[in-house]
Amino acid sequence: MSSLVAADGIRIHYDSVGDGPSVVLLHGISANGEMNWEWTGIAPTVRAAGFHTVTIDQRGHGRSDKPHEPTAYDDDLFASDVSAVIDDLDIEDCALVGYSMGALMALRAVPHELRVNALVLGGIGMPSADRDLRESTASALETEEPDLLQPGEPRSIREYADATGADRRALAALQRGRSDAPYEFDAVTVPTLVIAGRDDDLADDAGELAGALPHATFVQVPGDHASALIEPEFREGVVSFLSSALR
Repeated sequence: MSSLVAADGIRIHYDSVGDGPSVVLLHGISANGEMNWEWTGIAPTVRAAGFHTVTIDQRGHGRSDKPHEPTAYDDDLFASDVSAVIDDLDIEDCALVGYSMGALMALRAVPHELRVNALVLGGIGMPSADRDLRESTASALETEEPDLLQPGEPRSIREYADATGADRRALAALQRGRSDAPYEFDAVTVPTLVIAGRDDDLADDAGELAGALPHATFVQVPGDHASALIEPEFREGVVSFLSSALR
């Protein structure tokens, strides 16, 4: 376990394990590096294939600091955290793998982080800048009466936050602090894998995202947004892509 202090004073924790070409992994909302990548078997499978894994607890999650101010969660800050970890480990080049929120942050980071030479985007479709949905999600995270929430994404995120023991105030601040700037699809010039469960309602347009990126391949695997991560096809798809892209 290692940590660093980001430029804005937030402490970021990460784990660096194994040898070989480096693969940096970014988890989804309410999760952490261990939960998203170790418990699912993905990181061990990547290491068994001969890679060095770096799992980051993103700001607001896991062992990293969890500020309650929205200004701490601009997308550019998440992207700069990735670069800071790469700096801290003296990594010359790497692949960047993200799932759900982690994939969105990876998509932000890649155009400006020249040491990333391959990209995996899991569990997302075309990014949305729906500010009303983010505010609804923030309110769902803050409410003291979660049983009154209507079915939908905000309730699902609240339930997952409760199940994982996440800091709900930090996650609400994250929802309000996210950037609405457009993504730079044309600037993502590295080989890219877009991978999603065929029953993932949050990534039902993942094929469209792959089509919008200059060098992307789309792979669909069994499962929904949560279960796709534990499917053997997900692990195999990621490892096959990394083996081709990094060697």
